[in-house]
Amino acid sequence: MRSMCIGVVADFEERTGDFRAAIAALEEAVETNDALGLHGFMGALLARLGWALLQVGEVERAEVMYQRAHDLARRLSNTPVIFLALTGLAALHRAQGRPEASAAAAIEALDLYLEGAPRRLANRVDPEKDSLAAAAVCCAVLGSLAGDAGDAERSALLLGHADGLRRRAGAPVPSFRRSDRDRSVAAGVERLGPEGFDEAFERGKRGALGRDVPFRP
Repeated sequence: MRSMCIGVVADFEERTGDFRAAIAALEEAVETNDALGLHGFMGALLARLGWALLQVGEVERAEVMYQRAHDLARRLSNTPVIFLALTGLAALHRAQGRPEASAAAAIEALDLYLEGAPRRLANRVDPEKDSLAAAAVCCAVLGSLAGDAGDAERSALLLGHADGLRRRAGAPVPSFRRSDRDRSVAAGVERLGPEGFDEAFERGKRGALGRDVPFRP
């Protein structure tokens, strides 16, 4: 019960942008669960801790937390945590120059998203926002990868869809994704021209993921 209450406190800290405070709270909750040998709630805490660590640039620690969350969620068949852990790993692999691993994680996460599998995380103020924001990260990562591969139109479609998902969630571009996203947008404008990029971006924003907006290479 204590770790669940601390998790709620961390949720509000995240939403006010105080990620250092959220990290401290989540670390305490993780330590409590570790001491008691509790696993059911642990995966969600680890995934949330990984997300907060990414926000402050602690990439190596974030990867450890996401990998722990992913491994535990696989063992427990905890789909909501698998989805969030894959999202974090996709962003991490992208940042660390592992494009194939990044694409594989993002594609699997979006497959889960489109399947409509249960994505509700216990102890969250707005679980739908979490789902939309995570899917947006996956789309943006795949959009950047598509741009790197020379597929400028698919890149623009995915970046546009990511923007639409973030707007629905009321979430900003995560700090750890901004520079990569800006580079991808600039490259898309250069290849397609401003009008061509804007047209594809808007189609992506309005289109259906997997039908109008292909996310596989």
